[in-house]
Amino acid sequence: MNYKEAKSPDDAFLIRSGKIFIWGEIDEESSEKFVRNIRYAISKGMKEIYIYISSYGGDVDCACAIIDEINGAKKLGINVSIVALGKAYSAAAYILTFGSEKYATENTTIMFHPILFDLDLDYVDAQKSYTIFSDKKYRDLITSVAKNCGYKTKKDIESFMSSIKDGMWLDVKMAISQNVIDDVWDYSWEKQSKQ
Repeated sequence: MNYKEAKSPDDAFLIRSGKIFIWGEIDEESSEKFVRNIRYAISKGMKEIYIYISSYGGDVDCACAIIDEINGAKKLGINVSIVALGKAYSAAAYILTFGSEKYATENTTIMFHPILFDLDLDYVDAQKSYTIFSDKKYRDLITSVAKNCGYKTKKDIESFMSSIKDGMWLDVKMAISQNVIDDVWDYSWEKQSKQ
């Protein structure tokens, strides 16, 4: 949804001021809306973008599209603050780690788990090359997430991967101690983005 497609004048104002929302399932529709919104912010020369995320997660490839757009904005010199509200699970937690600055509200829960794909076992057996490719792609993504959380050495990255094997549930204090987020979100920090 770009500002012209906004459901209300308030939505249009938020988009024009560099505030983008990822709400609910991460899928083709939500990732397309995200890409449209961030591209709008970039086209307007905004230097500050706020992404608010509240999601159980969803499709990893759609999350990768969102991550690529966030990284692209950062390469253009845009500060991208990501704020988790209530929940950031699975793919949403991965997205959270790619912010220039990463925050969560005080009652937010963040959950990491290994990346799963929804394939029948007989399909996986018949498509070993796809499985090998997917394993590498998703290992690369989890490695990036681990690095975003401050894990630099191979041993530390392997330890992070091991810690999410059975699911890692974090409250805000735990997320700060694990370097998943920088701090608890304080609404007074938000500045109006330049149009």
